[in-house]
Amino acid sequence: MNKQEYDFWVNYVIEGYSAAIGIVIDKYEDWHCRAGLAKFLCQRKKYEPAIDLFHSVIDEVPEPSKKNEDNMITEYEEIIWCYHDLGLSLWHLNGNPKEALIYVDKALKMAESSSLEFMFMVRGEIWKTHLDLKYEARFMNEALKEVDDKIVKIKVKEGKTNSYLFYGYLFKAEVAKAEGKLEQALEFLREACRFHELGREESARLNIIWKNRADNLVKAYDEFWDIRTHDNVFWDNEADRSKHGRLNEENSEG
Repeated sequence: MNKQEYDFWVNYVIEGYSAAIGIVIDKYEDWHCRAGLAKFLCQRKKYEPAIDLFHSVIDEVPEPSKKNEDNMITEYEEIIWCYHDLGLSLWHLNGNPKEALIYVDKALKMAESSSLEFMFMVRGEIWKTHLDLKYEARFMNEALKEVDDKIVKIKVKEGKTNSYLFYGYLFKAEVAKAEGKLEQALEFLREACRFHELGREESARLNIIWKNRADNLVKAYDEFWDIRTHDNVFWDNEADRSKHGRLNEENSEG
């Protein structure tokens, strides 16, 4: 992508959001800006230019720094984000899950090989994208076994959040629903919510939905889904790493 094309897409994003966004995406020569523009373009479903930009970023930064300066997002996390969103963009554009998996799995490998506490990325969420793409690539049984193995390996204390267990059970719920097994899907969703940060009102609502689920399984599933889709969950596992920086799966909490 040349400078003229870049400026066109910057203006496109600014028109769709606000002029203030221009500050973080206007410098063509700055890979951080290119990464930011690519993410905004993904939100607008403009995948082709986003893919071009993501490739330019990961080609320029083969060895991202893990230093955290002024509590800002590290280069390492930002590059993981780029690999992840590049994979998703390729999937949305071409519908080829195997191609997308190459980049999503690179993101997952980077995330799981580091002890960094991320500001925005969630390891379990990256893994969920990996599982979804495996499902789309018709490796459903392999993906389900991967989830079951993870559930057995990870041990958490009661009341603790855990991104891997949350997204693992969420995946199992989606598969069960796709197979028409709504009762089982609800059970998996309920289990997922055990590892997701919920307030008192949400917990009370969840219990009511569960109690009355037989009245309308589809409605109950949709309401469960709404409960689990809130932002800003505090995944408490991020500081729990082995001394070598890899996930301690026996004691990890996400």
